[in-house]
Amino acid sequence: MRVFLVMGIASLLFGMYQYYFAGIKGLIKLEIGKSNNLILRVGEAGEISQQKDQMGLTITLDSVVIRQYTPTYEITLWKLNKADTTLSAKSHGSGYTFIERFSSEPMEIRQIEKTDFYFRLKAFYPNFEFAYQYPEDRDTIAAHDPGITIELTTNEGNPIVTLQSEPPSKRHLKDIVGLGAALSFYQAISLDSIKAISVRGNPGEDRIILTGSDRKMYHLLDGLIEEKPFEENIFYPMPGHDSVGFKVLFCFPDIAYLKAVPSTKGDEPLNPVANIEIWKAGQGAVDAFIYPETNVRKGGDFGIPGSDYKLGLRINPEQRVHYSDCHISIRDASSKIVESLTFHSGERKSYQNLRFQPVDCNDQYPKHLTLEVTKRNSFLPVFFGFLFLGIALFLLFIGKSHKGV
Repeated sequence: MRVFLVMGIASLLFGMYQYYFAGIKGLIKLEIGKSNNLILRVGEAGEISQQKDQMGLTITLDSVVIRQYTPTYEITLWKLNKADTTLSAKSHGSGYTFIERFSSEPMEIRQIEKTDFYFRLKAFYPNFEFAYQYPEDRDTIAAHDPGITIELTTNEGNPIVTLQSEPPSKRHLKDIVGLGAALSFYQAISLDSIKAISVRGNPGEDRIILTGSDRKMYHLLDGLIEEKPFEENIFYPMPGHDSVGFKVLFCFPDIAYLKAVPSTKGDEPLNPVANIEIWKAGQGAVDAFIYPETNVRKGGDFGIPGSDYKLGLRINPEQRVHYSDCHISIRDASSKIVESLTFHSGERKSYQNLRFQPVDCNDQYPKHLTLEVTKRNSFLPVFFGFLFLGIALFLLFIGKSHKGV
């Protein structure tokens, strides 16, 4: 009886370890429209590679849908992995290995692993923009290099432009932003000169001239000139377009005093940017602005000078997976579908001795899904462990019955 009891406990412990902890684990990245052969090999990081242990299975990503949610952004730390040539459980392309991630809330000073480099988050801007500032006592500033800063409102967005009286190349803005009129700024210009500009203009071409000395606005169209004063922070719609126009933010005497300060336009993460401060012990700090990659813009990671590290801004992958629904098909060597799996909110799914769990996904082009794949070892040691324990308990019960008799 004792022999079966010892054998049962030993087999059970060994089997549980083999089944749950000694399996091969790694990542596989699937992309819509592409098939991936599932090939596993044991490596230092439990890698999935293209070298050994052909499984005879092909996985295809059929669909990725991410439900609407408000994303949470995190600062991520990466290290250049010069020797990495495979897709390991921690690699993230371009030879960089993910190290750690941090909240986008203002945080304390962080040391970069066991190096002399440190960083901290100074500010996080959910919807980044530059807020322009000018001294309130501008009336005491001489008109050395006058100009005007204007916020445009068009169907394409709200760009902010600054025009200067000199040189002439910085005086004009052609109608290339969908405003419906060209803009010009002069510190001072005579009415006769404005009439001459109107005569030279092309038929049907709108032009708006703003002057700094007397704060006037002249609208030129087909030889007609409409004159009226303008004020700062007042929206002036274009004729026939209530939602298209412009607003003068500052009309200033010297551009040297104009400052663009990082700011945010609301709390919705439409254009997230993080301002971080990095330094090496005993040296001065460097300011950097990092932002995530989008379909139309490459990510603004910051490579820390004199090191193999970089900092980036990413959406929390666990949150993205939580709001996702993904579907894959598993095919055998004959391309026959042997299993279809649907993952709701990152749940785990199994096929034979393989366990799949989504760790990252994207429903934008190119749509992709990253799965953590675990190949579990045989469950037979666990089975025999329970069998031996059952035999031991049975013998114990029989022994007690005989003693009772």
